[in-house]
Amino acid sequence: MGCVIPVCYAGLSSDGDGVPITRFVTTAPLPPTCLFACVHKGASSFVTQVIAPIAVTLYPGLEHREIGALFNAGRTEALVLPPRGVVATRIYPKHYDRLADAPPAPATRLGDKRIVLVRRDPRDVAVSMYYSTAFSHPVPAIDTANFLRRRRALIAWGPQEGIRRDTAAASIEEFRAALRFRDAHADVLDAPYEQLVADPVAWLRRVTRHVGWPERLAEAVAPVIRRAVAPPARPDERSHKRRVTPGAWREEFDEELVERFDREIGADLASAGYEAGATV
Repeated sequence: MGCVIPVCYAGLSSDGDGVPITRFVTTAPLPPTCLFACVHKGASSFVTQVIAPIAVTLYPGLEHREIGALFNAGRTEALVLPPRGVVATRIYPKHYDRLADAPPAPATRLGDKRIVLVRRDPRDVAVSMYYSTAFSHPVPAIDTANFLRRRRALIAWGPQEGIRRDTAAASIEEFRAALRFRDAHADVLDAPYEQLVADPVAWLRRVTRHVGWPERLAEAVAPVIRRAVAPPARPDERSHKRRVTPGAWREEFDEELVERFDREIGADLASAGYEAGATV
């Protein structure tokens, strides 16, 4: 078992403002490797900047791998995961099928890992992708010219046309990939963005039970996670955290976009618990 030692830690928050929290450092063996699969604009920053640091401080020796950044840097060995001792975040759809076990899991691929899928309504993702790419996302060091061309085009088109021509297709494909990933792994925890925003403490309690971290951790870090997911006082298109409210796509979509999502993925939306948007 290992002893759990309460300590006070200041500075662990998504925006680095020094909010004090209570955490629990344990001398127990390292937990099973935990994978946070996600979609773009679906709380991947929250998981990477808030949840993973909590886990790393909880279990000294636990390794945090930010898969998206490592993959972009050519570190494909980061996709090969041991059975214990790693928390892996920013696992986007293009990584889902490339993850591997070392050594091979005894039954099925990734079967000895704890998997959490954080998905989001793809219509909200399409809107968030538009504003992020057009205004707030840092200019990447790789493929810079193409990114800047895309940014200029999105700004020129405006939100509705930019979503129609660009981000709708990406959000639909990522949503389909997320559902395929969920259905391919019988023991995945389906932990949607919308549940996180509605009740972050209950969301983290479900996660800790699934991955094997102390369940009381959710209450201990409640002030930090509530602050991290709280919506801003007013939407700011140039901020990474522009808006948090689920369903805000209704303020941006025209009828053509509503009909497109209903036509292409209406059944998938319903199966995932999202309301169809035939009436805006």
